Order: sequence, then C-alpha cells, then structure tokens
Amino acid sequence: MLTINIFGDISSELSFSHEGFNKTFSATQLQSFLLKHPNEKDIQINIHSDGGSVHEGLAIYDLLRNSGKNIYTNIVGACHSIATIILLAAPLENRSANKNARALIHQVRANLDSSLTFDELDNLKNDIEREQAEILLIYAERTNLDLKTLEEILLSEKIHTAADLLQMGFISKINSYNTNKKIIKMAAKDTNLLSGLINKISAAMKAKQLVNYDFKDAAGEVVFSTPSETDELNVGDTVTLASGETSGTFELEDGRQVIIEDNIVTDIVLQATPEEFEALMTEVETLRAENENFRELLNEAQTTLTNLMNDEGSNYKIRNRIAARQSLTKKKDVAKNLSKDELLAEARKKRDMFKNRKKVEV
Repeated sequence: MLTINIFGDISSELSFSHEGFNKTFSATQLQSFLLKHPNEKDIQINIHSDGGSVHEGLAIYDLLRNSGKNIYTNIVGACHSIATIILLAAPLENRSANKNARALIHQVRANLDSSLTFDELDNLKNDIEREQAEILLIYAERTNLDLKTLEEILLSEKIHTAADLLQMGFISKINSYNTNKKIIKMAAKDTNLLSGLINKISAAMKAKQLVNYDFKDAAGEVVFSTPSETDELNVGDTVTLASGETSGTFELEDGRQVIIEDNIVTDIVLQATPEEFEALMTEVETLRAENENFRELLNEAQTTLTNLMNDEGSNYKIRNRIAARQSLTKKKDVAKNLSKDELLAEARKKRDMFKNRKKVEV
C-alpha cells in the first residue's frame, strides 16, 4: 500500500519550512507519486490540513477518483475547507478519522490581492457560486445528506467532530487506540486447551442455570441449591453447595439440620427449641396414654364376651378371621363346581341339621 500524507496547505505553490520540508500539497505531487508506484493497487491518504485552493483540491479529488486504485482516506487531525473534498475521494467504507479529528465546512472564499472592476467582481462572484455548487454536489453524492441540508451546514460555517462526520456520512469509522494492549501469542495446543476450558465453563454455567431452589440458613444466606422448584428435600438428593465445597453440616432457617457428603444429602435432622421439644414430648405422652386406654377397653371387652359365653354355656371360640375368610373362600370355590340339583341337596341337608339342633336344645 502506498501511503501519502497531506500535512499542510493544499496549493499549487511550493512553500518550505525552516527544516526544508514542503508545507504544501498539490495535484502535481500526487501525480508524481502515482507515476513512481504504478503497481500499487491501494493508496492510503492521511489528512492533516487547513485546506487551501479550491481548484487544487478538486484536481486532487479527480486524480484519485480516476486513478483506478483502491483509495483509503483518514483524518489524522484537521480536515478543513477543501480538504473535506479530498476525504470524500475514497468510498464511504474506506473513510475514517481519529477520535479527536476536526473538520471545518464553510463557504468558498476569494483572496483579493488587487483592486477589481465591477465586471471582474461579478465574474468572481459567478466563479465562487459555481465552485460552491460543485462542492455541494460532491458532498451530496458522497454522504447521507441532501443538498438543502448540506447547504445549511455550509452556511453555518461550524467545526465538526469525528462523531458529527460519522453521523453525516463523511466517514464510516472512528479509529480506536491500539497502544498499551497486551498481545498474547499461543501455540496450537494452548489454543485447544483454552477452547476446551471455555467449553467446560459454558457447560458449568448451563448446569448452574438448572438450579431452581436455594436453601438458606437462619441468617438468610444461601447454603446450597437443588434442581427443584420447591423446598422438598430428601436423603439421597444431589445438591450444590454455595461455598464450592462438597461436604458439610448446615442448619436451615426452618430448623432442619442437613448433613451433606460429596454433594449428597446423607441425613436430615429436625432441630427443635426447648419449648418445641417439651410440646412434642407432651403430645407423645398423650398418645401413649390414649393407646393404653384403648388396650384396657379392649381387654375389658374380651373379658365381658368370655363371661357372656360361659353364662350361656356356649362352646363358641373366636376364630382367626383370616383362617375363617380362607375357609369361606374355599367353600365358595367348591360350590362353583356343583350342579343346581347338588346345590339344592346341600341346602336341604344344612336345613335339616339346623332343625335337629334346635330340637336337641329344646
């Protein structure tokens, strides 16, 4: 890439500094650069200029547009007056500016070094109007603004910042600083390791997103989490400790004491205050007393039943309900295999046995 610095006035006249450097830039100089580097396809134009001759600036613009090269323009510091036209020689995507760049857009002016007649002044007025119209047409063609808006900007004669130029479409990028940046060069194996680490971190973050319920201690601090939407917690559940450790004993805000080993809940103990424990023990004693009372009532009922049986002279014994049920089921199964006549005969037999037992009792 061929780099050309326009650091001075835009003029066809040569002007040298005390150190001997040329302080102006002209279309002739640009043509010389192009002829010396015919094989260069890309040209970088760095601009730091207060402007100058309109004729010379338009000539430089035309040379760049007709060069057949890939043109890049960048504002280093100042880009005033006709220098803004040189900036626009590059396509929008190739135009940039440093952060503190400034650009003055103003009306065309003429330097009067001698007295002029009325006709000469009238001709000069026409020339200025023509050049100003040409500049506005280039502005409109190469930016995002219409002629009316651009004319208002030109007549306001204000200095614009890099941000202003970006908004108006004079540039497409504001350069970022590139110093004091630490550059780390990694070998292929290091790159693979870094890629693997990033994947592990991503997987861990996704897994963490699955945790839906946080268990807190009495102070309201999260101690561990479970992949559940409720506070249900059982022995054997997998948890994630907030401290990053894998084991520990934690007392939750609801009084439960949870023992965790290797991220697994191994025990859950309900912790109670002395008052709660006393109330619990009272309830246990009440249940025990009620249970003992039921036993006494049952024994009393069995004794009463035995006495009644002895008084009646009955030899009936309380049978095992399960055995009786099995016997009845067996009889029903046998009955299913009998014919209708056999079932009737069996029923008559049981009826006669019942009648004979009644006669004996009488």
